[in-house]
Amino acid sequence: VLEMNARYFRFDLSGLAALQYAVYGGPEGGYFDWHKDYGRDRSDPDQEPRKLTLSLQLSDGADYKGCDLQVRAGNLIDNAPRERGTIVAFPANVLHQVTPIESGVRRSLVTWAVGPEFR
Repeated sequence: VLEMNARYFRFDLSGLAALQYAVYGGPEGGYFDWHKDYGRDRSDPDQEPRKLTLSLQLSDGADYKGCDLQVRAGNLIDNAPRERGTIVAFPANVLHQVTPIESGVRRSLVTWAVGPEFR
């Protein structure tokens, strides 16, 4: 994370937030509509703001349909790679979504790099 941040983002970071294990599929289905992650976690208000979102693809992309992680930086919408083991990182103040799952199960691990407020 530190190497990726130094190379691409250069944010002032101090640590990682708790990991979130996400499972999309089964009877609950699942998706996330367009949103941003930047800010403080309501369950941990003393934690510094989320500045960088990181998503690790745990499932093989051929094991499910739909459920694309899409990032919208500007007018273009980018679909994240679906290869198992891929890590996608983007600024937490960028719009993104996970489209509805159509079949199968998708698993991912998400965390956020945190740091002092942007100046």
